[in-house]
Amino acid sequence: MKSPSKDFASTQIDEKMSSCWQFKNISNLPLTISFDRFNVFSEKKKTFKEIEIAKMKNLIFKKKKNQTGFLIVDITDCIISIVENNHIGHGLQFTKASFQFLIFGSHILDWFESLKKYCYQTEFSNKYELLNLINRGSLYKLYDAINIYEQTNYTVKVYEKQLLTKQSDIDAIKKEISIFRLMNHPGVVNLIEVFENEQGFLIVYDSFEGGTLSDMIKKYQIPEQQAIKIIFRLLDSLSYIHEQSVLHRNLKPENILVKNVLAPNNVQISDFSLSDFFRRDNKYLFTRCGTPGYVAPEILQDKSYDFKVDVYSLGVILYTMLSGGASPFPTKSYDERIFLNYNGQIDFSIIDASSDALDLLKQMLEINPQKRINSFKAIWHPVFKGLHKLKITSLDQERRNSSIKLTIKQSLPPKTLENLKLIPCPINILPPASLQFQRRQKFRIAMKNNRQSLSKASSPFMSPGRTLFTTQSQKPLFQNLFEKETTQIY
Repeated sequence: MKSPSKDFASTQIDEKMSSCWQFKNISNLPLTISFDRFNVFSEKKKTFKEIEIAKMKNLIFKKKKNQTGFLIVDITDCIISIVENNHIGHGLQFTKASFQFLIFGSHILDWFESLKKYCYQTEFSNKYELLNLINRGSLYKLYDAINIYEQTNYTVKVYEKQLLTKQSDIDAIKKEISIFRLMNHPGVVNLIEVFENEQGFLIVYDSFEGGTLSDMIKKYQIPEQQAIKIIFRLLDSLSYIHEQSVLHRNLKPENILVKNVLAPNNVQISDFSLSDFFRRDNKYLFTRCGTPGYVAPEILQDKSYDFKVDVYSLGVILYTMLSGGASPFPTKSYDERIFLNYNGQIDFSIIDASSDALDLLKQMLEINPQKRINSFKAIWHPVFKGLHKLKITSLDQERRNSSIKLTIKQSLPPKTLENLKLIPCPINILPPASLQFQRRQKFRIAMKNNRQSLSKASSPFMSPGRTLFTTQSQKPLFQNLFEKETTQIY
């Protein structure tokens, strides 16, 4: 297996140091890194100084005079706020228990959009409104939400602090957020920003209109060609996750999101609540975790495990798609399902698929993890022949233009922090209250219609009245129109 690499930009800096600037001797900075001029407040001299600084992921750094290397500020888990000073204009404030870091300049909005996912914000209600409840778990609720300023929809996962009675629950949420921040792949749900206040943690990420893979499996008979394309996408995404040294540990159809009902290939992996960084000593925050019926047997057997537990879970998903919705552990009893899952004995005779598809399935569901195929090898299985030529788009896109327009004042920096104040997003850019209400009502109706569209139509690719049925499951069959689609899988 490829050894997962660790980017220097994700390393943590000792917060106990008195100064926010820490020295790092870095020699492998990308050539594309650009430095911007900002007025930075010096805690030591209690004044502003104009310097050139650059950003990369969770780090802000400046060159150290007459030496190789850089001085770095790690802004991970800081409270980030847009602030205003009467003399110098708008800036960013990063607050942590051990330091406060302030910068002012003309690139504030660009920096805010780039750095906000690595920080926390506090004023959620100033920017978003929660709408429909999508789903709920034991500790969280999932909502449709609308950005008040952009009038665009997102999904928000809300953890209420009153339900977080154990420190391990809070630790798990913070680990979920830290793992989310690492992800930058079109097959993984994109984290937008994170809020924390007295009520709880609110995680904002891209919305999904096509429901989940579970919805699709329940309503439709998925043909082999379609199932193979979906599992190819998921294996590619899983390989990326494993490259970040992360084990997902809870892959199941409910955690596979379909971005658009008309493009079921466009699936994304979500929910990192049980994920963790790989440890050779097997000492995880939660060791025995997952969903019975999808979890790898070695987890239930309390054995040491590695990245292949996720491959097993994807194998169960592939089995379910190829069998028309049947589980490899067919029982309604919770205890019996755990028993069957524990032993890992699977009946492959009900799978009507090509020899290549069946071979991949058996390698993914191999009970012996030493013999089980890993995600990096699985994606090059012969069953995926031709799919590697499809264009894979990158998640790195031009940043969303902010609708918040701030006037940047150009003047000499002040000597002190006099008149420094936090500012919310300007209210005067909002549409009238009546128009806001109308838009939200239309949005609520549109989201409900999108989630019901699967049940109203016979298939995402067929109009009502043209339903094809299989003799076994009596589920609508996907019309195979993929040859007519573009060759872009993502």
